[in-house]
Amino acid sequence: MFYLIIAALPILITIFLMLAFNFSSIRALFIAWAVCTVSAFTVWKMELTDIAGYSIYGGYKSLEVICTIFGAILILNTLKATGAMGVINNTFKNISTDRRIQTIIIAWFFGAFIEGAAGFGTPAALAAPLLVGLGFPAFAAVIVSLIANSTPVTFGVVGLPTMTAVSTVQSNVQDIGLSYSQFGIQVYSRVAFVNGICGTFVPLMIIAILTFHYDRKHWLGKTAEIAPLCLISGLSFTIPYWLIATFIGPELASLLGSAIGMAVTLAFVRSGAFVPKETWDFPVQTDAACAIQCDNEDVLFRHSKLIAWCPYIAIAAILILTRVYQFGLRGVFEDVRIPLPTLFGIHKDYALQVLWLPGIIPFMLVALVTQVFLHTDRSCIKNIWGKTFRQTAQPAVAMIFGVALVQLMLNSSVNPLGLDSMLTVIAKGLSGLFGNAYVVIAPFIGVLGAFISGSNTVSNILFASLQFEAATMLSLSQVTIVSLQAIGGAIGNMICINNIVAACATVGLVKSEARILKCNAVPMLIYGLFAVSIVLIFGFL
Repeated sequence: MFYLIIAALPILITIFLMLAFNFSSIRALFIAWAVCTVSAFTVWKMELTDIAGYSIYGGYKSLEVICTIFGAILILNTLKATGAMGVINNTFKNISTDRRIQTIIIAWFFGAFIEGAAGFGTPAALAAPLLVGLGFPAFAAVIVSLIANSTPVTFGVVGLPTMTAVSTVQSNVQDIGLSYSQFGIQVYSRVAFVNGICGTFVPLMIIAILTFHYDRKHWLGKTAEIAPLCLISGLSFTIPYWLIATFIGPELASLLGSAIGMAVTLAFVRSGAFVPKETWDFPVQTDAACAIQCDNEDVLFRHSKLIAWCPYIAIAAILILTRVYQFGLRGVFEDVRIPLPTLFGIHKDYALQVLWLPGIIPFMLVALVTQVFLHTDRSCIKNIWGKTFRQTAQPAVAMIFGVALVQLMLNSSVNPLGLDSMLTVIAKGLSGLFGNAYVVIAPFIGVLGAFISGSNTVSNILFASLQFEAATMLSLSQVTIVSLQAIGGAIGNMICINNIVAACATVGLVKSEARILKCNAVPMLIYGLFAVSIVLIFGFL
């Protein structure tokens, strides 16, 4: 119990400081990293050189997320300065001026499409600025974008998170004599089924939370009148999502599911079917003043819709071409690497995949081409880049300490006492504490991994094997428990620090991380318990 408390202390301190004292993510994560450093040295007896090496490694690895943040902000600033953002805003207004419908189209479908292609915090970083550009309060844009970035994540980045979970437990599967390929097929199907049912109700949950926060007196009625369209939006995504993952494979489930779902939902909206008669908007007294405005109103309408949308179309096209194996470009982009040098005698087989990072290609490349194509003058380009660097500085520091903390906790197993890593100690403690009720905690171990690492994929790497072994020891279905791990890692995106910081940075929302964490903890808990209920109802144990 002593080691469990000490291991969990950095995470508990992060949550406590942000929730109780509204500490910024920079301060909270720095203090948590410092506490973890002291624990690693005094309790785990790690060498100071190892502590320094793994912390620096974490800082280097954080460049992945920092590049994504920088690229997303750069695209946004470019579109604002050239007037293209104003045209994009009018495109969505022409579809519907109802904020609930705009939320479904952008946060749910557009976010899911980007998740299917890129992942790694990109969906919220792109969807939130679009919503703010339409006049959404910055806080509202961030919470709905993060909540929507849940169901698609399990098969995001062309299936990478759940494929990684299956790959991680390969030796565990073979050790007990099961077929590895068959196990993978069963996990993909189980994840798609459980997540598909949960995901059907995510649009409804998003709208309920949105109206509750901004129109509390009428929230129930405003949610009920759009509930049919929300369910259509959910089903039009989750049905193809389940069919593709089950009968074709995990790679294109989120990507094609979102594209199909958006087409179906737009058809209903344009026909007027299930669209509420009264348009809903934010009350005047909200923080809608935070809405992103075009920097140069003179150029607001000089671009056609096609030209204005070209940067996002190009981003989506590049992501698909470079992520889907069948196009033959993925290997080329993955192979350009900057390896991490040996640090204090520590050698990590890690390299920064420069061309693979969404923040560099396509974000920065598309931003540069857009600036040139739209004949942006040099002083304007200088202002765009300067503003982007300034906006990225604070979240970058938070990312460095956050990822350094994760890597130190993960590699604390390198100690002379033979102790498990801090993360493994936490997971084992939770499994021992819950015993036969382990199924209830299984998805939340996945949430824990995503919360501190910022990635469903990393969460699955950390805990999939542990979940498999716990299921074996407790005579539970390994397929189901590993599936709940993957689902939990996905819904952890709602509250993970990395994604919150990234989304806030793109809309200029300052010192609101704790408020967002509090808000999104509720739908995260509901989603996790709903997934457990489905498993129990259908007898998947």
